[in-house]
Amino acid sequence: MRETNIQVENFHFIDLLQVQIDKRPNEHPTACIIGRISDEDDAAVERSSAGQKVSITATARDGGRERVLFEGIAAEVGVSVENGVRILTVHGIGNTVFMDMERATRTCQVGSATYSEILSALGEDDRRFGFISPRYGSERIGRMLVQYEETDWEFCKRMASRLHTVVIPSGSLPSPYLSIGLPRGGARYEISPTHYKIRKDAIEYLELKENGVGLSERDAVYYEIETREIYELCDQVIFKGRPLYVYSVSSELRGAELYHTYVLKEESGFCSKEAFNQKLVGASLEGVVKAIDGDQVKIEIAGDWDQFKKKWFTYSTVYSSPDGTGWYFMPEEGDAVRLYFPSEHEDEAYVVSSTHVTHGSRSDPDTKFIRTVHGKEIIFKPKSIRITNGAGSSITLDDKDGIDIETSKQLRLTASDNITITGQGKVIVRGNKGVDVVQNDSEINIAENIDLTSGHTRMR
Repeated sequence: MRETNIQVENFHFIDLLQVQIDKRPNEHPTACIIGRISDEDDAAVERSSAGQKVSITATARDGGRERVLFEGIAAEVGVSVENGVRILTVHGIGNTVFMDMERATRTCQVGSATYSEILSALGEDDRRFGFISPRYGSERIGRMLVQYEETDWEFCKRMASRLHTVVIPSGSLPSPYLSIGLPRGGARYEISPTHYKIRKDAIEYLELKENGVGLSERDAVYYEIETREIYELCDQVIFKGRPLYVYSVSSELRGAELYHTYVLKEESGFCSKEAFNQKLVGASLEGVVKAIDGDQVKIEIAGDWDQFKKKWFTYSTVYSSPDGTGWYFMPEEGDAVRLYFPSEHEDEAYVVSSTHVTHGSRSDPDTKFIRTVHGKEIIFKPKSIRITNGAGSSITLDDKDGIDIETSKQLRLTASDNITITGQGKVIVRGNKGVDVVQNDSEINIAENIDLTSGHTRMR
Protein backbone atom coordinates (compact mmCIF):
# COMPACT_ATOMS: atom_id res chain seq x y z
CA MET A 1 0.00 0.00 0.00
CA ARG A 2 1.28 3.48 -0.88
CA GLU A 3 -0.51 6.00 1.32
CA THR A 4 -1.14 9.59 0.32
CA ASN A 5 -3.66 10.97 2.79
CA ILE A 6 -2.55 11.00 6.42
CA GLN A 7 -5.06 12.02 9.07
CA VAL A 8 -4.43 12.86 12.74
CA GLU A 9 -7.56 12.58 14.87
CA ASN A 10 -8.34 15.34 17.43
CA PHE A 11 -5.71 17.74 16.08
CA HIS A 12 -6.34 20.17 13.22
CA PHE A 13 -3.31 20.58 10.98
CA ILE A 14 -3.28 22.69 7.82
CA ASP A 15 -0.43 20.54 6.57
CA LEU A 16 2.03 18.07 8.05
CA LEU A 17 5.74 18.84 8.17
CA GLN A 18 6.96 15.77 10.01
CA VAL A 19 5.55 12.42 11.09
CA GLN A 20 7.67 9.85 12.87
CA ILE A 21 6.26 6.57 14.24
CA ASP A 22 8.34 3.93 16.01
CA LYS A 23 7.32 0.46 17.18
CA ARG A 24 9.54 -2.23 18.66
CA PRO A 25 9.37 -5.03 21.26
CA ASN A 26 9.56 -4.20 24.98
CA GLU A 27 8.87 -0.51 24.32
CA HIS A 28 5.73 1.59 24.08
CA PRO A 29 5.01 2.73 20.51
CA THR A 30 5.76 6.42 19.98
CA ALA A 31 4.77 9.07 17.47
CA CYS A 32 5.84 12.63 16.76
CA ILE A 33 3.64 14.83 14.56
CA ILE A 34 4.67 18.35 13.56
CA GLY A 35 2.55 20.57 11.34
CA ARG A 36 1.17 24.02 10.66
CA ILE A 37 -2.06 25.14 12.28
CA SER A 38 -4.24 28.14 11.56
CA ASP A 39 -3.19 31.59 12.76
CA GLU A 40 -6.28 31.78 14.95
CA ASP A 41 -5.66 28.43 16.66
CA ASP A 42 -3.73 29.72 19.69
CA ALA A 43 -5.83 27.55 22.02
CA ALA A 44 -4.60 24.23 20.62
CA VAL A 45 -2.55 23.52 23.73
CA GLU A 46 -5.30 24.62 26.14
CA ARG A 47 -7.84 22.44 24.33
CA SER A 48 -5.73 19.32 24.66
CA SER A 49 -6.58 17.32 27.76
CA ALA A 50 -4.62 14.80 29.80
CA GLY A 51 -4.75 11.51 27.97
CA GLN A 52 -5.99 13.15 24.75
CA LYS A 53 -6.43 10.43 22.14
CA VAL A 54 -4.07 10.45 19.15
CA SER A 55 -4.91 8.35 16.11
CA ILE A 56 -2.93 8.42 12.86
CA THR A 57 -4.47 6.82 9.79
CA ALA A 58 -3.49 6.54 6.14
CA THR A 59 -5.57 5.93 3.02
CA ALA A 60 -4.22 4.48 -0.20
CA ARG A 61 -4.02 6.68 -3.27
CA ASP A 62 -6.27 4.33 -5.23
CA GLY A 63 -9.03 4.71 -2.67
CA GLY A 64 -8.18 1.53 -0.78
CA ARG A 65 -9.09 0.84 2.80
CA GLU A 66 -8.03 3.06 5.64
CA ARG A 67 -5.09 1.75 7.68
CA VAL A 68 -4.40 2.67 11.29
CA LEU A 69 -0.73 3.53 11.75
CA PHE A 70 -0.81 4.58 15.40
CA GLU A 71 -3.21 4.59 18.34
CA GLY A 72 -2.30 6.22 21.62
CA ILE A 73 -2.45 9.39 23.68
CA ALA A 74 -0.76 12.77 23.57
CA ALA A 75 2.19 12.76 25.98
CA GLU A 76 3.23 16.33 25.19
CA VAL A 77 1.66 19.11 23.12
CA GLY A 78 3.33 22.39 22.21
CA VAL A 79 2.89 25.35 19.86
CA SER A 80 5.74 27.50 18.57
CA VAL A 81 5.50 30.60 16.39
CA GLU A 82 8.16 31.09 13.71
CA ASN A 83 7.91 34.21 11.54
CA GLY A 84 4.21 34.37 12.27
CA VAL A 85 3.67 30.70 11.36
CA ARG A 86 2.20 28.56 14.13
CA ILE A 87 3.72 25.10 14.42
CA LEU A 88 1.97 22.43 16.50
CA THR A 89 4.08 19.55 17.86
CA VAL A 90 2.41 16.47 19.32
CA HIS A 91 4.39 13.68 20.96
CA GLY A 92 2.26 10.57 21.26
CA ILE A 93 2.76 7.34 23.15
CA GLY A 94 0.97 4.03 22.60
CA ASN A 95 -1.99 2.91 24.69
CA THR A 96 0.18 0.31 26.43
CA VAL A 97 1.43 3.22 28.56
CA PHE A 98 -1.76 2.79 30.62
CA MET A 99 -0.28 -0.56 31.72
CA ASP A 100 2.79 1.30 32.91
CA MET A 101 1.26 3.79 35.35
CA GLU A 102 0.06 2.04 38.49
CA ARG A 103 2.37 -0.12 40.59
CA ALA A 104 1.05 -3.24 42.27
CA THR A 105 2.18 -6.15 44.43
CA ARG A 106 0.79 -9.60 43.68
CA THR A 107 2.06 -13.12 44.27
CA CYS A 108 1.69 -16.56 42.76
CA GLN A 109 3.31 -18.89 45.27
CA VAL A 110 3.51 -22.16 43.32
CA GLY A 111 5.22 -22.98 40.06
CA SER A 112 2.37 -25.15 38.74
CA ALA A 113 0.45 -22.14 37.39
CA THR A 114 0.73 -21.51 33.64
CA TYR A 115 1.59 -18.24 31.94
CA SER A 116 -1.92 -18.10 30.48
CA GLU A 117 -3.39 -18.37 33.98
CA ILE A 118 -1.16 -15.53 35.23
CA LEU A 119 -2.15 -13.30 32.30
CA SER A 120 -5.82 -14.16 32.82
CA ALA A 121 -5.47 -13.15 36.48
CA LEU A 122 -3.92 -9.84 35.40
CA GLY A 123 -6.79 -9.28 32.99
CA GLU A 124 -9.32 -10.02 35.72
CA ASP A 125 -7.69 -7.41 37.96
CA ASP A 126 -7.99 -4.73 35.27
CA ARG A 127 -10.40 -5.44 32.44
CA ARG A 128 -9.21 -2.40 30.45
CA PHE A 129 -6.10 -4.30 29.42
CA GLY A 130 -5.62 -7.19 27.02
CA PHE A 131 -2.97 -9.87 27.61
CA ILE A 132 -2.15 -12.94 25.59
CA SER A 133 0.62 -15.54 25.50
CA PRO A 134 -0.31 -17.84 22.62
CA ARG A 135 3.02 -19.59 22.16
CA TYR A 136 3.93 -20.01 25.80
CA GLY A 137 0.51 -20.05 27.45
CA SER A 138 0.53 -23.72 28.47
CA GLU A 139 4.03 -23.56 29.96
CA ARG A 140 4.23 -23.58 33.75
CA ILE A 141 6.00 -20.73 35.47
CA GLY A 142 8.11 -23.31 37.31
CA ARG A 143 8.75 -21.33 40.48
CA MET A 144 7.26 -18.63 42.66
CA LEU A 145 6.41 -15.42 40.82
CA VAL A 146 6.08 -12.04 42.56
CA GLN A 147 4.99 -8.73 41.10
CA TYR A 148 6.55 -6.40 43.67
CA GLU A 149 5.92 -2.66 43.29
CA GLU A 150 5.90 -3.08 39.51
CA THR A 151 3.52 -1.89 36.85
CA ASP A 152 1.77 -4.56 34.81
CA TRP A 153 3.98 -3.52 31.87
CA GLU A 154 7.22 -4.02 33.85
CA PHE A 155 5.93 -7.29 35.26
CA CYS A 156 4.98 -8.68 31.84
CA LYS A 157 8.39 -7.78 30.40
CA ARG A 158 10.10 -9.56 33.28
CA MET A 159 7.76 -12.54 32.94
CA ALA A 160 8.57 -12.71 29.21
CA SER A 161 12.29 -12.60 30.01
CA ARG A 162 11.89 -15.81 32.02
CA LEU A 163 11.06 -17.42 28.71
CA HIS A 164 13.89 -15.49 27.02
CA THR A 165 11.35 -13.77 24.82
CA VAL A 166 9.94 -10.24 24.50
CA VAL A 167 6.70 -8.31 24.95
CA ILE A 168 4.99 -7.26 21.72
CA PRO A 169 2.90 -4.09 22.17
CA SER A 170 0.01 -3.23 19.92
CA GLY A 171 0.41 0.20 18.37
CA SER A 172 -2.72 0.24 16.25
CA LEU A 173 -5.53 -0.87 18.57
CA PRO A 174 -7.77 1.55 20.51
CA SER A 175 -7.12 -0.21 23.85
CA PRO A 176 -3.96 -1.39 25.65
CA TYR A 177 -2.94 -4.80 24.41
CA LEU A 178 0.26 -6.84 24.54
CA SER A 179 1.49 -10.31 23.75
CA ILE A 180 4.24 -12.31 25.42
CA GLY A 181 6.21 -13.64 22.49
CA LEU A 182 5.08 -13.52 18.88
CA PRO A 183 1.27 -13.54 18.53
CA ARG A 184 -0.24 -16.08 16.20
CA GLY A 185 -2.38 -15.22 13.22
CA GLY A 186 -0.38 -12.26 11.91
CA ALA A 187 -0.42 -11.29 8.25
CA ARG A 188 1.93 -13.02 5.78
CA TYR A 189 3.62 -11.36 2.81
CA GLU A 190 6.15 -12.29 0.16
CA ILE A 191 8.64 -9.55 -0.63
CA SER A 192 11.42 -9.06 -3.18
CA PRO A 193 13.15 -5.81 -2.27
CA THR A 194 15.94 -4.62 -4.54
CA HIS A 195 17.55 -2.60 -1.77
CA TYR A 196 18.22 -4.04 1.65
CA LYS A 197 20.90 -4.35 4.33
CA ILE A 198 22.13 -7.41 6.20
CA ARG A 199 23.60 -6.89 9.67
CA LYS A 200 24.75 -8.94 12.66
CA ASP A 201 24.66 -7.58 16.20
CA ALA A 202 27.69 -9.39 17.63
CA ILE A 203 27.60 -7.63 21.01
CA GLU A 204 23.95 -8.51 21.60
CA TYR A 205 24.65 -12.09 20.53
CA LEU A 206 27.56 -12.47 22.97
CA GLU A 207 25.62 -10.87 25.83
CA LEU A 208 22.61 -13.12 25.31
CA LYS A 209 24.83 -16.18 24.96
CA GLU A 210 26.60 -15.35 28.23
CA ASN A 211 23.24 -15.03 29.99
CA GLY A 212 21.98 -18.47 29.10
CA VAL A 213 19.93 -17.68 25.99
CA GLY A 214 20.14 -20.52 23.48
CA LEU A 215 21.02 -18.39 20.47
CA SER A 216 22.97 -19.26 17.33
CA GLU A 217 25.01 -16.73 15.37
CA ARG A 218 22.49 -16.99 12.56
CA ASP A 219 19.78 -15.78 14.98
CA ALA A 220 21.80 -12.59 15.48
CA VAL A 221 21.57 -11.76 11.77
CA TYR A 222 18.85 -9.32 10.75
CA TYR A 223 17.71 -7.60 7.58
CA GLU A 224 16.78 -3.97 7.12
CA ILE A 225 14.49 -2.89 4.30
CA GLU A 226 12.73 0.34 3.37
CA THR A 227 9.38 0.42 1.63
CA ARG A 228 6.12 2.32 1.39
CA GLU A 229 4.14 -0.83 2.14
CA ILE A 230 2.56 -1.04 5.59
CA TYR A 231 3.40 -3.97 7.86
CA GLU A 232 2.80 -4.49 11.57
CA LEU A 233 5.08 -5.86 14.26
CA CYS A 234 5.43 -9.66 13.94
CA ASP A 235 3.93 -9.83 10.45
CA GLN A 236 5.61 -12.65 8.57
CA VAL A 237 7.50 -11.82 5.38
CA ILE A 238 8.98 -14.42 3.06
CA PHE A 239 12.30 -13.08 1.83
CA LYS A 240 14.36 -15.26 -0.53
CA GLY A 241 12.30 -18.23 0.58
CA ARG A 242 13.20 -17.58 4.20
CA PRO A 243 10.44 -16.85 6.76
CA LEU A 244 11.23 -13.67 8.68
CA TYR A 245 9.20 -11.50 11.04
CA VAL A 246 8.90 -7.75 11.45
CA TYR A 247 10.95 -6.93 14.55
CA SER A 248 10.70 -3.14 14.46
CA VAL A 249 8.98 -0.41 12.46
CA SER A 250 10.19 3.14 11.93
CA SER A 251 7.90 5.28 9.77
CA GLU A 252 8.88 8.72 8.49
CA LEU A 253 7.09 11.31 6.37
CA ARG A 254 9.08 12.49 3.36
CA GLY A 255 7.27 15.04 1.33
CA ALA A 256 3.82 13.63 0.72
CA GLU A 257 4.74 9.99 1.24
CA LEU A 258 5.35 7.92 4.37
CA TYR A 259 8.32 5.54 4.19
CA HIS A 260 8.79 2.60 6.53
CA THR A 261 12.06 1.08 7.65
CA TYR A 262 11.64 -2.50 8.85
CA VAL A 263 14.03 -4.72 10.76
CA LEU A 264 13.36 -8.38 9.94
CA LYS A 265 14.46 -11.29 12.11
CA GLU A 266 13.90 -14.98 12.40
CA GLU A 267 11.47 -16.02 15.11
CA SER A 268 14.36 -17.18 17.32
CA GLY A 269 15.79 -13.66 17.12
CA PHE A 270 12.94 -12.30 19.27
CA CYS A 271 14.80 -13.05 22.49
CA SER A 272 16.03 -11.40 25.68
CA LYS A 273 18.07 -12.28 28.74
CA GLU A 274 16.26 -12.89 32.02
CA ALA A 275 15.54 -9.70 33.95
CA PHE A 276 15.11 -9.38 37.71
CA ASN A 277 13.32 -6.96 40.00
CA GLN A 278 16.10 -5.50 42.14
CA LYS A 279 13.54 -3.81 44.40
CA LEU A 280 12.72 -7.28 45.73
CA VAL A 281 16.15 -7.65 47.39
CA GLY A 282 15.67 -7.25 51.15
CA ALA A 283 11.92 -6.71 50.83
CA SER A 284 9.32 -8.49 52.96
CA LEU A 285 5.59 -9.08 52.59
CA GLU A 286 3.07 -9.39 55.41
CA GLY A 287 1.35 -12.75 55.70
CA VAL A 288 -0.79 -14.92 57.97
CA VAL A 289 0.09 -18.51 58.91
CA LYS A 290 -2.42 -21.03 57.56
CA ALA A 291 -0.67 -24.34 58.29
CA ILE A 292 2.45 -25.68 60.04
CA ASP A 293 4.40 -28.86 59.29
CA GLY A 294 7.79 -29.51 60.90
CA ASP A 295 9.92 -26.44 60.23
CA GLN A 296 7.74 -25.20 57.35
CA VAL A 297 4.65 -23.02 57.15
CA LYS A 298 1.99 -22.17 54.60
CA ILE A 299 1.00 -18.53 54.59
CA GLU A 300 -1.55 -16.29 52.97
CA ILE A 301 0.05 -13.11 51.65
CA ALA A 302 -1.72 -9.82 51.15
CA GLY A 303 -1.93 -9.58 47.36
CA ASP A 304 -2.07 -13.34 46.72
CA TRP A 305 -3.99 -14.43 43.66
CA ASP A 306 -6.59 -16.56 45.45
CA GLN A 307 -7.03 -19.05 42.61
CA PHE A 308 -3.52 -20.45 43.06
CA LYS A 309 -2.31 -22.88 45.72
CA LYS A 310 -0.08 -22.00 48.66
CA LYS A 311 3.55 -23.02 49.01
CA TRP A 312 5.40 -24.53 51.97
CA PHE A 313 8.02 -22.00 53.12
CA THR A 314 10.92 -22.66 55.47
CA TYR A 315 10.49 -20.83 58.77
CA SER A 316 13.68 -19.14 59.93
CA THR A 317 14.44 -19.58 63.64
CA VAL A 318 16.95 -17.74 65.83
CA TYR A 319 19.46 -20.57 65.48
CA SER A 320 19.41 -24.02 63.95
CA SER A 321 21.93 -26.46 62.49
CA PRO A 322 21.72 -29.37 60.03
CA ASP A 323 22.03 -31.92 62.87
CA GLY A 324 18.80 -30.67 64.44
CA THR A 325 20.31 -28.76 67.34
CA GLY A 326 19.31 -25.19 68.06
CA TRP A 327 16.07 -23.28 68.45
CA TYR A 328 12.73 -24.75 67.39
CA PHE A 329 9.84 -22.40 68.06
CA MET A 330 7.20 -22.42 65.33
CA PRO A 331 4.39 -19.87 65.00
CA GLU A 332 0.73 -20.73 65.44
CA GLU A 333 -2.03 -20.73 62.83
CA GLY A 334 -3.36 -17.21 62.47
CA ASP A 335 -0.08 -15.57 63.51
CA ALA A 336 1.06 -12.59 61.47
CA VAL A 337 4.45 -13.24 59.86
CA ARG A 338 6.76 -11.75 57.23
CA LEU A 339 7.94 -13.38 54.00
CA TYR A 340 11.50 -12.19 53.41
CA PHE A 341 13.32 -12.05 50.05
CA PRO A 342 17.11 -12.19 50.50
CA SER A 343 17.79 -11.81 46.77
CA GLU A 344 16.09 -10.98 43.48
CA HIS A 345 15.13 -14.67 43.07
CA GLU A 346 11.58 -15.13 44.36
CA ASP A 347 12.00 -18.84 45.04
CA GLU A 348 14.66 -18.12 47.71
CA ALA A 349 12.10 -16.45 49.98
CA TYR A 350 11.49 -17.72 53.50
CA VAL A 351 9.34 -16.75 56.49
CA VAL A 352 11.47 -14.93 59.02
CA SER A 353 9.40 -13.95 62.06
CA SER A 354 6.08 -13.11 63.53
CA THR A 355 5.03 -9.48 63.45
CA HIS A 356 4.65 -7.43 66.64
CA VAL A 357 1.04 -6.74 67.54
CA THR A 358 0.27 -4.26 70.33
CA HIS A 359 -0.60 -6.01 73.60
CA GLY A 360 -0.92 -4.79 77.19
CA SER A 361 1.93 -6.98 78.44
CA ARG A 362 4.27 -5.44 75.86
CA SER A 363 4.18 -1.92 77.23
CA ASP A 364 7.42 -2.25 79.26
CA PRO A 365 10.53 -2.60 77.01
CA ASP A 366 12.60 -3.77 80.02
CA THR A 367 10.43 -6.88 80.31
CA LYS A 368 11.09 -9.67 77.81
CA PHE A 369 9.10 -12.85 77.55
CA ILE A 370 8.52 -16.04 75.59
CA ARG A 371 4.90 -17.17 75.56
CA THR A 372 3.05 -19.97 73.80
CA VAL A 373 -0.58 -20.03 72.77
CA HIS A 374 -1.15 -22.56 75.61
CA GLY A 375 -0.14 -20.05 78.29
CA LYS A 376 3.37 -21.41 78.95
CA GLU A 377 5.65 -18.46 79.63
CA ILE A 378 9.16 -17.35 80.59
CA ILE A 379 9.37 -13.73 81.76
CA PHE A 380 12.67 -11.87 81.99
CA LYS A 381 12.57 -8.75 84.17
CA PRO A 382 15.54 -6.59 85.18
CA LYS A 383 15.80 -8.33 88.60
CA SER A 384 13.94 -11.61 88.17
CA ILE A 385 13.11 -14.56 85.94
CA ARG A 386 9.78 -16.34 86.19
CA ILE A 387 8.79 -19.62 84.52
CA THR A 388 5.09 -20.53 84.61
CA ASN A 389 2.85 -23.15 83.04
CA GLY A 390 -0.19 -20.87 83.16
CA ALA A 391 -2.01 -23.42 85.34
CA GLY A 392 -0.83 -22.57 88.85
CA SER A 393 2.78 -23.76 88.79
CA SER A 394 5.80 -21.44 88.62
CA ILE A 395 9.46 -20.97 89.47
CA THR A 396 10.69 -17.46 90.28
CA LEU A 397 14.36 -16.52 90.53
CA ASP A 398 14.58 -13.12 92.21
CA ASP A 399 17.76 -11.13 92.84
CA LYS A 400 16.48 -10.04 96.27
CA ASP A 401 14.22 -12.86 97.51
CA GLY A 402 16.00 -15.87 95.99
CA ILE A 403 14.14 -18.83 94.44
CA ASP A 404 10.43 -19.48 94.89
CA ILE A 405 8.81 -22.69 93.60
CA GLU A 406 5.02 -22.71 93.66
CA THR A 407 2.52 -25.25 92.34
CA SER A 408 -1.13 -26.14 92.68
CA LYS A 409 -0.24 -29.84 92.19
CA GLN A 410 2.51 -32.11 93.54
CA LEU A 411 6.20 -31.20 93.73
CA ARG A 412 8.69 -34.05 93.28
CA LEU A 413 12.49 -34.05 93.55
CA THR A 414 14.04 -37.25 92.13
CA ALA A 415 17.74 -37.99 91.71
CA SER A 416 19.70 -41.11 90.81
CA ASP A 417 22.39 -39.86 93.21
CA ASN A 418 22.34 -37.70 96.35
CA ILE A 419 20.08 -34.77 97.09
CA THR A 420 21.72 -32.26 99.41
CA ILE A 421 19.85 -29.43 101.13
CA THR A 422 22.12 -27.00 102.95
CA GLY A 423 21.21 -23.73 104.62
CA GLN A 424 23.55 -21.30 106.37
CA GLY A 425 20.54 -20.34 108.47
CA LYS A 426 17.47 -22.48 109.12
CA VAL A 427 16.15 -25.33 106.97
CA ILE A 428 12.38 -25.34 107.34
CA VAL A 429 10.22 -28.26 106.19
CA ARG A 430 6.53 -27.57 106.71
CA GLY A 431 3.50 -29.68 105.78
CA ASN A 432 -0.05 -28.72 106.76
CA LYS A 433 -1.14 -32.34 107.02
CA GLY A 434 2.15 -33.91 107.98
CA VAL A 435 5.78 -34.56 107.19
CA ASP A 436 7.17 -38.02 106.36
CA VAL A 437 10.85 -38.95 106.27
CA VAL A 438 11.42 -42.42 104.76
CA GLN A 439 14.63 -44.41 104.26
CA ASN A 440 14.10 -48.04 103.25
CA ASP A 441 12.19 -49.63 106.18
CA SER A 442 12.75 -46.72 108.54
CA GLU A 443 10.23 -43.85 108.75
CA ILE A 444 9.52 -40.74 110.75
CA ASN A 445 5.90 -39.57 110.48
CA ILE A 446 5.12 -36.12 111.88
CA ALA A 447 1.43 -35.23 112.08
CA GLU A 448 -0.57 -34.86 115.32
CA ASN A 449 2.11 -37.10 116.87
CA ILE A 450 5.61 -38.14 115.95
CA ASP A 451 5.86 -41.83 114.98
CA LEU A 452 9.18 -43.56 114.47
CA THR A 453 9.35 -46.92 112.73
CA SER A 454 12.68 -48.71 112.52
CA GLY A 455 14.33 -52.05 113.16
CA HIS A 456 16.85 -50.25 115.36
CA THR A 457 16.61 -46.81 116.92
CA ARG A 458 19.50 -44.88 118.45
CA MET A 459 18.86 -41.65 120.34
CA ARG A 460 21.57 -39.39 121.87
